[in-house]
Amino acid sequence: MFFVLVNVSAQAADIRFRANDSYDRLVFDWKQPVTFKAVSESNGALVLQFNTSISPDSNDLNAGNFRYFNSLDVTKDGTSVKASFKGAATTRYRYFKIGTKIIVDVSGTVLKNSAANKVTATQTKEVPTPMVAPKTVEKVEASPTIAVERETLTSTQNVSTSDLVKDGTITVSSTQAFGMSAYIQHGILWLVSDQPDMVLSPQIQGPAAEWLGQAEKVELKDATIFMYEWPFPENDAYIRAEGGGLLWRFSIDGKTRLPQQGSIRSYIAEGEHGDSKKNVSVELAGLKKLIKFSSPLTGEVVHVVTVNRSNTMLSINRDFVDFSIIPALAGGAIQQKNNNLDVRKDPERENVFIISTPKGLAFSEESFNTYNSILSDLAIPETEVAGKIYDFTRWARGGLGKMDENREAFERQLSALEPEDPEYVSLILLLAKLHLGNVLPHEALGYFSLAEDMLENMRDNPEYQALLAAANTLSGRNLEAQSSFNAPALKDLEEIQYWKAYNFGRLEKWDEAYKAMPKEIKYINNYPARLRQEVALMLAEVALRAQDGTHAGLYLDLVQQDGDGLLDPYLSSYRYLLGELRRQEGDSKGAAEIWERLFDEGDKLYRAKAGLAWAKLALSEQSITPEKGVEILEQLRFTWRGDGLETQINHQLGLTYIEMGDYKKGLSILRDMASNTEDDTARFEIVQDMQKSFASLFLGEPSKDLTAIQAVTLYDAFSELLPPGQEGTNIIFALLDKLVAVDLMDRAEVLLKQLIGNRLTGIEKDRATIRLARLQLLNDHPKEALATLADVNLVPSNETKRMIREKTLIEAKALAENGQTRAALDKVKELGNTQEADQLTADISWSKQSWNEAAAALKALVLKKGLAQKESLSNEEAKLVLNTAVAINLSNDLQGLQFFQARFEDKMDATAFGRLFKIVTRPPGNAFLSSRETILDIVQEVDLFEGILDQF
Repeated sequence: MFFVLVNVSAQAADIRFRANDSYDRLVFDWKQPVTFKAVSESNGALVLQFNTSISPDSNDLNAGNFRYFNSLDVTKDGTSVKASFKGAATTRYRYFKIGTKIIVDVSGTVLKNSAANKVTATQTKEVPTPMVAPKTVEKVEASPTIAVERETLTSTQNVSTSDLVKDGTITVSSTQAFGMSAYIQHGILWLVSDQPDMVLSPQIQGPAAEWLGQAEKVELKDATIFMYEWPFPENDAYIRAEGGGLLWRFSIDGKTRLPQQGSIRSYIAEGEHGDSKKNVSVELAGLKKLIKFSSPLTGEVVHVVTVNRSNTMLSINRDFVDFSIIPALAGGAIQQKNNNLDVRKDPERENVFIISTPKGLAFSEESFNTYNSILSDLAIPETEVAGKIYDFTRWARGGLGKMDENREAFERQLSALEPEDPEYVSLILLLAKLHLGNVLPHEALGYFSLAEDMLENMRDNPEYQALLAAANTLSGRNLEAQSSFNAPALKDLEEIQYWKAYNFGRLEKWDEAYKAMPKEIKYINNYPARLRQEVALMLAEVALRAQDGTHAGLYLDLVQQDGDGLLDPYLSSYRYLLGELRRQEGDSKGAAEIWERLFDEGDKLYRAKAGLAWAKLALSEQSITPEKGVEILEQLRFTWRGDGLETQINHQLGLTYIEMGDYKKGLSILRDMASNTEDDTARFEIVQDMQKSFASLFLGEPSKDLTAIQAVTLYDAFSELLPPGQEGTNIIFALLDKLVAVDLMDRAEVLLKQLIGNRLTGIEKDRATIRLARLQLLNDHPKEALATLADVNLVPSNETKRMIREKTLIEAKALAENGQTRAALDKVKELGNTQEADQLTADISWSKQSWNEAAAALKALVLKKGLAQKESLSNEEAKLVLNTAVAINLSNDLQGLQFFQARFEDKMDATAFGRLFKIVTRPPGNAFLSSRETILDIVQEVDLFEGILDQF
């Protein structure tokens, strides 16, 4: 079946079309309670009127998909909406309300082929059900006739049920214990509680709440029914019952259900007085009540059997003359076909109910006994429960060489039997075992499916569960296999542990595989060669993943015994694992030789695995260069795609590009793999390596060779890799240093603002804010610097003392740069009689060419530094003396200049600034003009404030 969905986000109303084998279904989902009535119904036509002003958008419906009717028109008529169906005289309609949904089922004679018919091959066949109008429909007063707006029907959008997320939980609870029955019939999920007047409606959690919607509640004298529209085929068991008593849960998980039916026994008995009238007795563990009601949809009579526990359900699907068994999710449900059918509790036997009619049930004892005898033949003998369960060698019947001969022999026997013959199913199972023993699991699954179709409760049998689990894991259906291996009847069997470990290995859950794997080799050595190689090689890999070379060697020895019978892919798998065993034993050279040879000539999968292993080993031992490693891995990258191995190859390739110095390409490859892999563990490891490499670019050895442009380019391209905490903050500061060093102030300012706004708090935020103001000031933005500093409010303490002084210095300089000289000098006074105060006063006065103030401040600074008493001057000290001489000269203090010259001339002669000092301090004369030009050049180049900030 399929859906046609019209999604109307602006209208809050949907129309969904669903094609079933025996009827078409249209669901009007109004998203809120709406009443409706049938205005007319005759000659194959139906008109429904909905009491709502919301008009659903039906433009995407395609009339070509309709089979049992010709057309549907949706019109808006004032405060109501009408839906008009047109069919033929044979067209029948059934309409009913489920929560906020109005459902219309149309059946009868197929009027035309449609797009829906093209998908019937994948549909699940539903039992045709009579289309009977519901007994009651909510009545609505007729609306006055007004002008009608008609909407046309055009193209169709197909939405499969696979688009619906099969995930959620329905919870039914009460303050007193109650029993339940649950089943799916006619596209409806029925939840029946044997407690009348239930106050609380079921609660739905998860995505399923979106498509289940609200329940329609039906109150009976002795029960409460909740009905939901169920959009999936009736025999798709997507629901699992859990709990019981006060709280019941129905989990929707999208996985095939493996029912644990508890104690169920069905048998035919003679009439109560020894006559030949037959009845059926069913023993159902936890049986509570029998409830009889007429379906509000079809009028059919249903007998519901409620139970007090979730693990008991009558899930078989059997159809008899007088009644049918509806497969149940919990409890049981019997559909009455004979008006005289009676379903009652057995007064003498606990947990047993009896199905009968006054004249006896109309079926043969032989057919029913045959059904039960086939099930009993599948039971595992008590002597085998604790040991061996698989007899693959016997099942293989000589191996692939005799496969065709054996299959044809079984098929000839099948052709001579009727499907009802008990031997028929036995032969089907023998065919399944034949294929399974020869490692043809997909074909085996086909036969198992056929057997299940003939015996509904086949999955309850432990041996069958073991067979199905083995076929599932060998065919790659590992999640289904895992569920079967964990079944109570199998989970403790010794042989099953090997298969659980194998299955975990197929899922790449290596830790769980090693934990499950027995440490003694049994059973496997007696398997047919191909199956022995398949399982033993996987278990060898499990052991190697756990660094258990001892057991890995034992499994590899088991495979090696096959000698010339070991062919690909098993031969390549053996050689690859042998290489890993050699590596773990410390023989790196031997491992590399095996892998390099396998890389050149092995099976495609193991060529890729061996190439990756060889490249990683050679790179780690530096026996090949990163460039050679990239060459090998690039070749592998296009050799193998589509699974975890591709992720591993690209993971190593990205790291090798980074090692080679192509950081952008390496990180890009790693990011693509992290985004595309479905393996959470692999994704975590890749992201860790990316973050480590990213941090190293700014904080590690590679940062020394990284230019500012390269650094900021990589940061912008991979900023999502910035780690949290102090390490991430350190990376940003490292990048800031690179940007400032090449005068990229604007970019540095933006980066620092992001850091302050997103990552820092408390005193660290204040410290970075002061740094931002410093950047803004150096970038000739004094107003912005003042505004930034206004956000910094420091409480004096030993920790903040230095920050307060830096803030004061920056603020004073910013005030001066902003033309507020007097305010700047007042701010300097807050620094007290310090060298910083003198230097900043000099800087402000110098920039304003207030030479008297500049000279006084510089002379005070020279005095405080004690430069006159030093035997020699450093480069920075000589600059200070030169600048002081310039300020004295420009202040026209000739006497002070001569005194200063006499005091420092000898010391300055020993520095690189000696000649300039002589020019600046010479008295006015013929060389005055050249001296003046030299002095002005010095004035333009001097930045006294930069020297102050260097201290912070």
